[in-house]
Amino acid sequence: MKQRVGVIVNNNATRVSPALIGGMFLISDQDSFYVTKRPNDLPEIVEKLVEMDTIFFVGGDGTVTSGIQALQNLRKKESLDRLPRIACAKAGNGNAIAHDLGGARPLRMLEYLLKTATADVPTLDVPLLEVKADGDTSYCTFAGMGWDAGIIKKYDQRKKAGKFLSRGLSGYLMAALLEGVHELWNNEAIPIEMQTKGRLRHRREDGSHEDVTNIDPDLYSRVIGINVMEHYGYGLRAFPYAAEAREEGLAQLRIAHGESRLLPLRLAFNWRRIFAGTYQGFEDYRADHLQFSADKPFPVQIAGDLLPDVSSLEIEVSREARAQFVKYQP
Repeated sequence: MKQRVGVIVNNNATRVSPALIGGMFLISDQDSFYVTKRPNDLPEIVEKLVEMDTIFFVGGDGTVTSGIQALQNLRKKESLDRLPRIACAKAGNGNAIAHDLGGARPLRMLEYLLKTATADVPTLDVPLLEVKADGDTSYCTFAGMGWDAGIIKKYDQRKKAGKFLSRGLSGYLMAALLEGVHELWNNEAIPIEMQTKGRLRHRREDGSHEDVTNIDPDLYSRVIGINVMEHYGYGLRAFPYAAEAREEGLAQLRIAHGESRLLPLRLAFNWRRIFAGTYQGFEDYRADHLQFSADKPFPVQIAGDLLPDVSSLEIEVSREARAQFVKYQP
């Protein structure tokens, strides 16, 4: 049976052009094809498409995550038993989620969806992270704090200012280097404390895991990331053990500790190994419920988008909120 596919295109996404929109429109069910420039339109559009087998979000990680949020809000509001599958493609900047799902281009992904029968669609079922900050609850697949979020803040600032090497992977690496130099010069890093409110397993050097009760509060945590999938943006395989953690209902927590102001520069200059998922300069854990706090507000990013700085944050692997992603396997 042919699957019903709804399409939502973010017209502001980096790799979306009039030609791409036209090409997708011609082969789509035009009654379920939407183009928008405003993220605030997504909840209304998603509600119209919730009976579809699959919703194809054409944009970057922010677009996909906004779609996830709209679907989860609708699930809770309407007490829905099922949600459509989620498809995405490399149409934005980082495209972390798309990299985990086969990394298709938008038009190829749409062609694939339209020719694949409902029963034959390969999927990846993923528990979502439930992020609570300042009274709001967000759902996502990855989040980061400290220097990790500081890089994105620097990247956004440079891109808006039209600086040299301010876009794409080169812009991200330049932001990482500049933010590292900034920390080295000003020593403005905020130490973030973590407390576990659930399961916590530490990865040993031999690859085995041990259950622990907490993360050493004396460690000076500078870079913190948590993910239920393997990739960050631009093909960065920063969470190589996320799939293993997911099988246990956990997320991979990756931390870089250190009081040395050289830490961000050390990470920046090891970007190739970090991209490949082979860099060993992190502490790795599996966790399902964590509380983060600091003496003053610290930067936070969710799926590559910055939140307002917070002084306290709670992240839990949700027991109810899940996403069924379509894998591109032509």
